[in-house]
Amino acid sequence: MILESVTLSDFRIFKTKKIQIDPSVTVIVGPNAVGKTTILEAISYFSSGKSFRALKDRDVIRDAGELARIIGNVLQGKEKYVLEVVITTGSVLGRQAPYKRLLVDKLGKQLATFVGRLPVVLFWPEDLSIIIGSPSLRRKTLDRVLLQADASYHRAVLSYERALRSRNRLLQMEKNGVIVDQIQYGYWNTVLIENGQYINLKRRSFIEFTNTTPVPREALLRMHLQYDDSQISVSRLAKYAFEEKAAGATLVGPHRDDFSILMQKDGMSQADLARYGSRGEQRLGVLWLKLAELSFLENRFGFRPLLLLDDIFSELDEKNRQTIADVFEQQQTIITTTDSHYFRDIKLDKRRSPTIITL
Repeated sequence: MILESVTLSDFRIFKTKKIQIDPSVTVIVGPNAVGKTTILEAISYFSSGKSFRALKDRDVIRDAGELARIIGNVLQGKEKYVLEVVITTGSVLGRQAPYKRLLVDKLGKQLATFVGRLPVVLFWPEDLSIIIGSPSLRRKTLDRVLLQADASYHRAVLSYERALRSRNRLLQMEKNGVIVDQIQYGYWNTVLIENGQYINLKRRSFIEFTNTTPVPREALLRMHLQYDDSQISVSRLAKYAFEEKAAGATLVGPHRDDFSILMQKDGMSQADLARYGSRGEQRLGVLWLKLAELSFLENRFGFRPLLLLDDIFSELDEKNRQTIADVFEQQQTIITTTDSHYFRDIKLDKRRSPTIITL
């Protein structure tokens, strides 16, 4: 699968911008604040239907505009199709409009049937938060991969989140002294358990895949994911019933999952990189996880996903820059950088040079 071009209209700093994408390696070069990350952000919408930067979709709309549009031309085998994302403020030309529309060849799609049309793996400096940030960021990491790979997973997450909100409202009501019909608990418990167990199963399968997938460098062989899953069942909900009513919140289930990246270190059997890893080792842990994502999505789709690398070469030493370079041409890759000198010592398998775009 190849992304041939992407066109941005009224998206962040761009009034209009069209980028032709090399089927192998594209390098986007320019100083800070010229829109390099913005281009990758726009492309990421095709994989997930959302931004990896903005808290709200409307934040990507240029200046005081009402509408932003992203169009991607995709080639899969001999088939071509057009992906389109339209984001509005809710009002266009004085008329009410959907906040977001997802289209394939001009036909509207639900999020569950849009994601996965262009699988993407993103690696950018903020990914260090996967290791040192909150558990919610690690859960989002798992979801970002699995939502692309499995439409059923996406539906399970939506159903689980809706049931969780409803069940928490019941718990809050009881906490405040309101008598609640226990039949409602039974219904939402069933929805939570059914979808929560599916989410847990799929997350575990990804983690097991990651722990057993070959990696290209010896240092990465010492990495391991430890899954701290919060399983949900009738017995576990019953066990924590008193504590949940006191807290006014559901205390078990995949919304409380977490994982750690462990690394074999001298003098330690396995050290948690969040606590004992140097910054360089933590970056290495993220690199290992991203390479596993590439392999996982390739295993799911039968082809390599698009790889987006946002200004990560300044974050890596020469050895690990070469580790990344070793996988450049295994799939279509788009790289942003402020300085093209990082590529001088990188050896590519193919004889031709990558396409350079200067902003």
